[in-house]
Amino acid sequence: SLSELNHPLFELIFKGKLNQQGNLVQANVYLNKLNHANVIIPKDLKKYADSNELNTVLKNPYFSPFSTSFIKNESNLKEGLNGVGEIIQFSKSPDKIQSKILMEKAGLVVFSEIFYPNGWHCNVNNNSTAIHEVNGLLRGIYLEKGENNIDMVFQPTDLKYSKIISNIGF
Repeated sequence: SLSELNHPLFELIFKGKLNQQGNLVQANVYLNKLNHANVIIPKDLKKYADSNELNTVLKNPYFSPFSTSFIKNESNLKEGLNGVGEIIQFSKSPDKIQSKILMEKAGLVVFSEIFYPNGWHCNVNNNSTAIHEVNGLLRGIYLEKGENNIDMVFQPTDLKYSKIISNIGF
């Protein structure tokens, strides 16, 4: 996060400069204490206009991502009551997340993983789907009603090109 968070669900583990799109910026890295909940299906979705509004909400000690999650105002997702579902299966490695979720009602599912748009790709039932920034920090995907098989894979473009160049050179 570029802003400091003072919330019981997040523990500051690093404060310093990080590379953000080619620029070194002062940043804070937090440990998400929701490690027991890899996937969250929040009850409600709300939009926020700017990072100041979001930070005010997140700093509130009564904030719970289980009840309400926040998405950017320009998101095509709708505010209001969210979907209902059951997590059937979940597994992850550093570059891959697989899950099976049965949704009784379509809605946003939040993964307790840092939102990083460069390199992460998601397929639901073998169809590409958008990864949304949730609560200014986490990844979320919209799931339709029914059984959803999710494959989220980290494939950064620069790594793909370096492999191609490496193979050409030999």
